[in-house]
Amino acid sequence: MGITKTKGIVINHANSKDADKILTVLTPDLGKISVLVKGVKNKNGNNMSITELFVFLDLVLYKNTGDVYLLNSAEIIEPFYNIRVDIEKICFLTYISKLISDISTENQNSFELMQLLLNTIYLYSQNTKDNMFLVTVFQIRLLRILGFNPIIDKCFYCKTKDVSSFSIKENALICENCAKNDTGSIYLSKSAINALKYILVSDSKKVFSFDISEKSFAELKLFIKIYLCEKLDKQYDIDKFIAKYII
Repeated sequence: MGITKTKGIVINHANSKDADKILTVLTPDLGKISVLVKGVKNKNGNNMSITELFVFLDLVLYKNTGDVYLLNSAEIIEPFYNIRVDIEKICFLTYISKLISDISTENQNSFELMQLLLNTIYLYSQNTKDNMFLVTVFQIRLLRILGFNPIIDKCFYCKTKDVSSFSIKENALICENCAKNDTGSIYLSKSAINALKYILVSDSKKVFSFDISEKSFAELKLFIKIYLCEKLDKQYDIDKFIAKYII
C-alpha cells in the first residue's frame, strides 16, 4: 500500500517488544487502525508525546502487509493537556474509547464518529459541561451514527404526535395509551423527549448545546443504558465502569 496520510485520535496504546508501542487510532477514512511506533521508549526516543491517549494527530503511515501500520511521522494537532490531570475525565473518555473500539473496524468511513469523538474530548478539556452529561449525549448520538436511528416524529403504533414513552422493541417513541401494551417501554418526560430529538437531529457541532433538568437527564441516562445494551448486545454501564476507578 505504501505511504498513507491521515488524521487520527489515539484511543488506546500498548507496549510491543522492549521499546516499541502499538497505538489504536481512530481515523476518518481508514476506520480504527493499529499503528506501530518503533523505539518510542528508547532513551533518545522523541515520539512519546504522540502516544498519549486522546491526542489528535496528523499522521504519515506506511503499510506493506499485515494488519498493522508503521508510523513514518506524526505531528500533534491538539494534545488536550487539560484532561491528563483529571482522573475522572480520563475515566469517562476511557469508557468512550472502549465503546468505540468495540464498534469500529478498519476500512470503515468513520468521519462522523471521529468528529463526534473530537467534539466530546474538546468539551471534556474545557470544563464547560458535566462529565456524565457528555458521555450520555455521546452514546445517544453514537447510536444514530451506527444506524440505530429511532422513530421520533410520532407514535409508532397509532401515529399520534403526543408521545410519552420509548419502545425498545420497536425502536420508536410511543404514546401513553400504546405504552400500556408495550411492557418494555420506558417513560420519558416532554423535556427528555425534546432533548432526545435534539441530540439525534441537531448539527454535529451543536449536539451538546442544550440544558436539561436533573430529573429529565436521569430519564435519558436510563434510556441510553437500556437501549445501548439492547442494540449492541453487550453490557455498557457507565456507573459501574467509573466506580472501578473513582472512589
